[in-house]
Amino acid sequence: GDFVTYPIFNKYGMVNLGEVAGGVRLFYAESLSGVINWSLASPLFAINAIVLAALLQRSLEPIRGLFSGAGVESLVENAVRVMRWGLWMAPIINTFLRQSADPSWYNQDGAVRTLVAIGADVGTPHDQFADFSLTLFMGLLAYDWLRILIWFDHMGLRVATLVNLSFQGGDRLDVAAGRFLGHGARTAVIPNGIRRFGTWAPLLIPFYIPRGAAWDKAWTGAEALARGGPMPGPVKTLAVAYGVAGVAIAFTALVIAARTRQKSALRDLALPGAPEALSEMPRVYAANNGAVGFELMRDGRGAAYVMEDERGGFAIDLFRRPLDPLQARGHFFYLSEDGHAPWSVGYEPARRAGDYRVEAIGFNRFAISNTLHDVRAVMEVAPDAEDAVLSWRIRVEDLSGRPRRLRLTSFSEVAGHETGAYARDLDFAGMHVETIFVRALNAVLARNRLLRSKRADRGETSFFAVKPGVGARLVGYEDSRTRFLGEGSLASPTGCEPDRWRRLDDEGKLWTFDPAASFTLEIELGPRGAAEAEFIIGRSDNAVWASELIARRLKLPKIAEPDLKVRLYETRAVEPCHALPSRWPFAFSNDGDALHLTHRTPRPWGHVMANEVGASAVVSNDGEVYSAFGNARHNGLTPFRFESTTVTLPGQIVYVRDLERQLTDAPGFAPFQREDAQHSIAYEPGVAHFAKTRGALTMRYTVFVPPDYPGDMRLLTLENNGAAPLRLRLVPFFDMALDEGPNESAGKLHDETVGGTLLFENPANNFVRGVAFVATSLTNPTTETIRARFFDGAGRNIRTPAL
Repeated sequence: GDFVTYPIFNKYGMVNLGEVAGGVRLFYAESLSGVINWSLASPLFAINAIVLAALLQRSLEPIRGLFSGAGVESLVENAVRVMRWGLWMAPIINTFLRQSADPSWYNQDGAVRTLVAIGADVGTPHDQFADFSLTLFMGLLAYDWLRILIWFDHMGLRVATLVNLSFQGGDRLDVAAGRFLGHGARTAVIPNGIRRFGTWAPLLIPFYIPRGAAWDKAWTGAEALARGGPMPGPVKTLAVAYGVAGVAIAFTALVIAARTRQKSALRDLALPGAPEALSEMPRVYAANNGAVGFELMRDGRGAAYVMEDERGGFAIDLFRRPLDPLQARGHFFYLSEDGHAPWSVGYEPARRAGDYRVEAIGFNRFAISNTLHDVRAVMEVAPDAEDAVLSWRIRVEDLSGRPRRLRLTSFSEVAGHETGAYARDLDFAGMHVETIFVRALNAVLARNRLLRSKRADRGETSFFAVKPGVGARLVGYEDSRTRFLGEGSLASPTGCEPDRWRRLDDEGKLWTFDPAASFTLEIELGPRGAAEAEFIIGRSDNAVWASELIARRLKLPKIAEPDLKVRLYETRAVEPCHALPSRWPFAFSNDGDALHLTHRTPRPWGHVMANEVGASAVVSNDGEVYSAFGNARHNGLTPFRFESTTVTLPGQIVYVRDLERQLTDAPGFAPFQREDAQHSIAYEPGVAHFAKTRGALTMRYTVFVPPDYPGDMRLLTLENNGAAPLRLRLVPFFDMALDEGPNESAGKLHDETVGGTLLFENPANNFVRGVAFVATSLTNPTTETIRARFFDGAGRNIRTPAL
């Protein structure tokens, strides 16, 4: 006969899957019906999984995440997973699921209905309970509204909860069993067959359906009720139970929404002087041409990437994207003029702006304009119509009416891999990227020897190139981030200073271990004059095709393949750091137990401290501190953000705010990099001393790891060397991670405030369990555990918290 299924509430939407004439055909029809039937229930399963995760984690983060792009994507993934379950579970259910003519508390569909059945079973004799259950079944046949409520109750609450609990609860039980057996890290010890049976078991619970005389009674009774008979008492009881459940769910949703709104409420304290355009919407512009795409934030930060189909594999970033709301990464453009500090076209990274505007100027075309020192600079960003190329057009215009000589410097950090690959370990990722400068193309080519794709295999090449317009000429380049930043910062890099770039005749390849792409152009502007330059970024399957694409796109003469290969194989020299030895004095004490130095070294010098209890700390002479416990890789209490230059985003800072002068500083050189301060550092076994004097204030900061203490300590001493009193505010800041980094633990940390002590726990950490604490000797301190509120407001970054 024909195989017929009713996917809509088991009554409507009849689908005839055709005649079944054998076992194979039956298996196919059952599997297909499983996909059809479970497709309607799959959204309920997906939502149930998120709510159950929130309950098990005792966190609202899974529910908050549901109302986001990633949350919707996760919802769809879970729904597809449920449909896949239906594909292979339907034959098992149809084979092994049994009907039961004898009602019981557990074999009646629905979670709320089961609770009502439990109450009736406990409070009445079995005969009355059987009549109660039969009457409920009669109501199911008679009232479509009740059938629909029971279907949602059964599929969305009872079955979904049991199945999802078999996965999520099974995972927790597996981990608990592993720990009970002595495994420190997450270890699966329950056999997979038992785990699978735990998933099937909830779907094979017998279900109640009357037979014989009981069925006749239910059917005839349902017909009478459908013709207008009075609603039976058991049906009224179940309806009231559903009403109570609905009110409880609505009330819980309102409470969750109120708490979420209260906890996530931001103060929106915009940084004084920050452009109003930073607060406008949308916060991010994005565009792509099917091959490459970009994201542009209103402050000039952003990302550029190659899409999956273009390279025949996973998507990769062309330059490093911001992985933290406070991180300054993107394709930046600086303007420099003698007598003035450099400023950037976007607000980031120089953070100086006059008349600042951000707008969409066409389809997939966006522009940022900034006016400062009587110079207007406009950056237009767009993908090419066809090629795997992204374009940044820079137009510089004089408003002063006098001749100007400017320098335009671009900068981006080369990625050449998928986001997760370089985000986890920047040093490891950077050491595998080679950069090649080709003078004839005004281009830096980049290749990652770890990268593979179906189309290009190992030859995949990304490129960064420039074509100066009238009034501009290329004078130098740089492909080392360390050399570009030098003794400066992203706000004022050494690479923007005169003659700090590499010469154009310095061609060939180099492994900088910190790859970047920077071009410096000199611009001659007449009175009210203007100049333009176009910067392009893209990729190709190999270096030869990349060179041809660059030449065609920028209308430059092609470079012969033999000449290109010479540049691909010739190795350039690793230029020394800009700092002269006299700039970084250091000395050992007479007994050799102490190393005395300043904040200036060719690269930051670290000092590692640890004890037998498991606590460890690493400090560097720029003031950065990293704390960990038990497992320095997987249980960093704060993030490890050490760099080959002065750290740009410290994980620990003690802010010292002068309330009279409204100035903020810190005991270390980072993040403020005060050049007018005197710094001295001393490393001793288990101890690091920092001393900083600026004006009348001297700060002495000691970081140490006690031998038998499960953590590290800090001692801050402030001295007023002036005649006037100082009124200061101290704000210690710790960017809590309790994992490899804050991105890995985002939404997973539980926090609690006990007096002036802050407690943090990451239940999802599979390597180290326990509670981290942060305490201070300050009396009645004001505390904050949500970083977004600490740095809330347009224009704020690590140097400008809302103090």
